[in-house]
Parts: sequence; structure tokens; C-alpha cells
Amino acid sequence: MRKSLFFSLVLALVFGISTLYAQQDVQNQNAQNKSDSWLEEKSDTWGVSKAKIQERLEQEEPPATKPQGDLTDRNGSSEDRNADYFEDFSGDFPPEGWLVGGPGDAPVQAFSSEAGGESPEVEFDWLDLEDGDYIESEPGTLPELDVLEFKSLIDHYGGDITCKVTVNGDDVTPWSNPVTGDMPAETYQIDISGYSNPTVHFEFNGDSWNINDWKIDDVAVMEANPIFSMNPESYDFPEVGMLDGDIMSPAENGEFTITNEGLADLVINDIYMFSEDDDQFNVENSGSFPNTLGPGESMTFDVSFDPTTCPGDFSSLLVVEDNVARETRTFPITGSSYCIPEGDIVEHPFVIDQDWPNNPDYEESGLSFDDFYNDYELVSGIKSDIVYEFTVNKQSYVNLTSNGGEEDF
Repeated sequence: MRKSLFFSLVLALVFGISTLYAQQDVQNQNAQNKSDSWLEEKSDTWGVSKAKIQERLEQEEPPATKPQGDLTDRNGSSEDRNADYFEDFSGDFPPEGWLVGGPGDAPVQAFSSEAGGESPEVEFDWLDLEDGDYIESEPGTLPELDVLEFKSLIDHYGGDITCKVTVNGDDVTPWSNPVTGDMPAETYQIDISGYSNPTVHFEFNGDSWNINDWKIDDVAVMEANPIFSMNPESYDFPEVGMLDGDIMSPAENGEFTITNEGLADLVINDIYMFSEDDDQFNVENSGSFPNTLGPGESMTFDVSFDPTTCPGDFSSLLVVEDNVARETRTFPITGSSYCIPEGDIVEHPFVIDQDWPNNPDYEESGLSFDDFYNDYELVSGIKSDIVYEFTVNKQSYVNLTSNGGEEDF
């Protein structure tokens, strides 16, 4: 009895393992057939060979995997994000209030951060992407406010594609379609103040062979705000030479531009220098204050460097007060001076007196212009070693050549 039971158990186990392997073989074969079928379908759709598709697949980097543990929604409160609505696609996908549609299986949630936000993000990937695939917010999801903001990156492969953004059916795409090249990660803002019950719709159109992927992240809706931008954000003046307290080699002014990249007025209330060395630098051509910059408008101004002593290293802070920053904006400004050594430049000037271009000896010499008129070669030395004064008589010029290039006087 025990033997028969034992053999029955063994037979059942063998049969079970055989069945399991048989089922696995069928699954493997089905997977292979699906792969071949997929290649056949895509080859017809894209008009390229299966070998070409396989070659591109082999060059693909494996997709980033989902982090271990539960995926936590990072959205937080609107106050944390400085927006009345914020969706970073970090929870369930699609998020509540959003729909994914179209003929293909895209877009999907990708565990990457290429659009400029944090992982994960929305991805339209070429492998399963088809013409007309989209993701959109449902009516009632977005509040009726002024600004729609989102992050985007388009990794182009070849040929024309269309990556379209619409609000309530109106095309508001902030780039030109068709897309014919890469579009790096950037944050876009769109004025939606005129829309009632707005819905945003991101859609791909075209041949998916022509794209690698389109990444989208951090969709936000908020009140319109000015956005302050300064260029440059720091400045280091070239060294200034001084003699007997006078500036002999002045530095050109540094030019600065403030731009309002937001969708509300930016008000510049004051611009000034602040530090122990602030008397060495001056703000010029800034106009009167307050100065209101509308969306997209700019203002320019100069900062001059006029040292009063030498030698010295000077630094100061360029301060801008506006209606956006909670704290005063500061930008570092630096410069230095050196002392030109006193020399007997009045009694013993270095005189250049060349009669050109009408010198008859030039034609008879057979020399090139540069060789004939290159009569005076200055002694090599650093700028603080030698002082020259050039006295030019008649119609002539001096061409001064150094490691930094040439300058005509």
C-alpha cells in the first residue's frame, strides 16, 4: 500500500514537472512568435527591414526599473510647490484625473528624470508608440488660473514628427512643429488665463520610427508670476593700470541684462553696489526707478570699474531689488588694479616717423609691406615692466602685436 502510494506520488510529481515544462515551452514559443509578429508589423509600418529594427533594438539602453518598495506620490501641497495644482506622475499611472489614449500602448510611466524633474515621468517611447497616442487631463482636474507650466524633452531620431500641446483643443505648443531635431529639457509656461475649465492634452503624431522618446513631467497650474533672469550673474573686470593716481588703461564697462521670463509684471525698484569697495564700482545707464518690465521685456545697464588706488583687488555686490524676491538679489563683481612704473617718457619718447604709404624706397626694396615697415620691435616684458609712448608724425599708424592679438592705433 505504501509502495503504491509512493509510486503514485512520484508519477504525479513527474507528470506535474513535465506539464510545467511543456507549458513553459509553449509560453516561450508564444513569446517568440509575438516577437516575430511584432517585427513583421513594425517593419510594414515603418518601411524598414526587420534587421534594421533588430539592430536599433540592440542599441537601446535597458529601461530604468521601478524602485524597490511602494511607489510614493511626491506631490505634496500646492504651497510646497508654489502652484495651485501640481502633478509629477510619481503615484499611480495614469494619475487620478488623467487619461491615456490612442491606438498604441504609449505613453507610459518611465523611471527616469530626463525632462528636468525627478523620477518618474511620462514617456512616449518609439517602441510601442503610434500616431495619435496621447495623455490628457480630464475636465475638472485643472483649476481655472493663469499659467500652465510643464517640463519637456524630445529625443529626436530622424525625419519629421509632431509633438503637440493643446488646451481645450487649441494648439498652444511652445515649440515649432514639425520637430526635426532634439529639443533639450526645458520648463515651459503657457498663458491659459482665458480658458474656462481647462484641459491639457499632449499628443504624438507621425512615424514613431523618427523619435526615440518624448518625456514630460511636473505639470502645474498657478497664478501668473514674474520670473527674474539676470545675464551675466557675475562679472570680473580685466586688470586696470594706474599711474600717479590716474587710470591709464581703463576697463570697458560690464553690461548686464535683466529679463522678465514670466507672465506678470516684474518691477525693478533699485540697483546699486554694496560693500566696503563699493566706491570702486558704479552702476550706470540704469534709468529711473521703479522700472516695470512686462512679460518678455528686458532692461540693460552698465557697471563701471574705476579704482582709486593701486595695486589692489576689489570686490563688491551688485544688488537688485524687485517685487519677486523675498530676499535681496546679489551678484558678485570683482576687479583689480596694478601700478604702472614711472618712466622718463617725456624726454625720451619712442618716436615712430614713417612716411607711408608713399615711400618710394618701399617699391624699390622688393620687400613685403610687413617686412619693410616692421622697423621697430619692442622689447619683450610683462606689462608692469615697460612703459612706451608712441609719437606718430605724418600719416602713419602703429600696429601693436602681443600674445593677446593685434590692435591698430
